[in-house]
Amino acid sequence: MESLIQLVVTGLATGAIYALIALGMVLIFKSTGVFNIAQGQLLLVGAFICFTLSSRLGVPFWAAILLTLPCAFLLGLLIERLCLRPMIGKPLLGVIIMTLGLASLLKGLTVTIWGPQTRSFPAYLPSEPLHIGKVYISYEYIFAFGIAMALIIGFTLFFRTKLGLAMRVVSEDQEVAQATGIRVGMIFGLAWAVSAMAAALGGISLATISALDYNIGDVGLLAFPVIVLGGLESIPGAIVAGLAVGLLESFAARYIPLSAFQVVFPYVILILVLIVRPYGLFGQKRIERV
Repeated sequence: MESLIQLVVTGLATGAIYALIALGMVLIFKSTGVFNIAQGQLLLVGAFICFTLSSRLGVPFWAAILLTLPCAFLLGLLIERLCLRPMIGKPLLGVIIMTLGLASLLKGLTVTIWGPQTRSFPAYLPSEPLHIGKVYISYEYIFAFGIAMALIIGFTLFFRTKLGLAMRVVSEDQEVAQATGIRVGMIFGLAWAVSAMAAALGGISLATISALDYNIGDVGLLAFPVIVLGGLESIPGAIVAGLAVGLLESFAARYIPLSAFQVVFPYVILILVLIVRPYGLFGQKRIERV
């Protein structure tokens, strides 16, 4: 029983980070129609910014997190304005290649600026795990799960505000949004900025669980099965699917005696979902009439 609870805790903490990354991708897709392949690299840059503030500049860790958020916000705005705004009206393949090139650029800049060494954040949580009966829960997992859940709740509340509703209108029909006075360009920039903030928090959470190196950006690839399972345009779907994939991955690592299977298991889920229900659990089934 204790082992089962331990697997659930680990899976939920990991799945919450997957959901956080997927939420950023869904937000950009809902608002701009762009599938952002570079979301994992935004995660990477955000984590290194926080590391620099806390370890190199001596800023207390919790203050460093708060300072990282406006930095990520500005980075998202800058990327949208310089890289994505000129691609408006261009073929979809060109936009996808742009985000792919952006992913390589951000990863390369990160390695150039900070180097390829593996690093760790300063100790900021109790080293002794939390004891609940015979179950031991690391405070790093509690922190990661708490951060992810707080931001997920924030996303849910944000989409009920006037600005959140404007984003939803833009995602449905940009011409109608412009006709009603919504500044579509501002919405595009805001979507990228908020998504970069979500990625930064995901990167910090992930780095506290494992370690900080330039490979943590690759976890962005694990968001693909999550958003396909949840539905490409569904915020609730990204949350549910992220937690589900984290749990399934945790149980697969424990009960399937293949060391490499945990790495490919999310993509097995991706293939099965595409075959059985390609629009996801919460996605909209769109029918084109010709």
